[in-house]
Amino acid sequence: MGTTPDPDFGPLHRKIDALCAAIGPAPTGRPTTTELEAEVTALRAALRGFIAAAKQRFHEKVDRTAGPDSCWLWTACVDGKGYGLLNVAGMSRRAHRLAYALANGHDAGDRLVCHTCANPRCVNPAHLFLGDNSDNMADMARKGRSGTAKMTANTVRSLRTMREAGDSLYTLARAFGINESNVSAITTRKTWRHVR
Repeated sequence: MGTTPDPDFGPLHRKIDALCAAIGPAPTGRPTTTELEAEVTALRAALRGFIAAAKQRFHEKVDRTAGPDSCWLWTACVDGKGYGLLNVAGMSRRAHRLAYALANGHDAGDRLVCHTCANPRCVNPAHLFLGDNSDNMADMARKGRSGTAKMTANTVRSLRTMREAGDSLYTLARAFGINESNVSAITTRKTWRHVR
């Protein structure tokens, strides 16, 4: 009766399995295997419906208008660091981690889901990769985001895209670790003019 869980919904599958294991004898006797299988089938069908609805909710909150190679921006709630959030089964989950799980068929577990684009709102699976903290730090250094150098040509493009999408100076400043006057200078092209 085992099934392969949909990405990031393993806890729900485990709850169903626990419920199935906990089903004991009915007051009038032990339920038949057929009755148990029917109940499990009904539970799994309900779970599939829940998963489909969660996937639809996820995809409704993604702006893909920039094209398949560009950042796909999360348009809903974001946390203090600018990462998208979605409530799934009563838990707030980071949108880029859900995007990775949906695209790859498995949860990232304890590993980090890093962005090649350095845009925390991006959920384009082509921009996401698995890594650990040292991989993330090395990636940041390659992009010039370690130490005092916080912006690169790619992060400037991402910041401008996010500003055009309506993000406030305050939100962008927090997301990119710079101050609001720097965000304004970048988005009005007073600085980083050479980046298109």
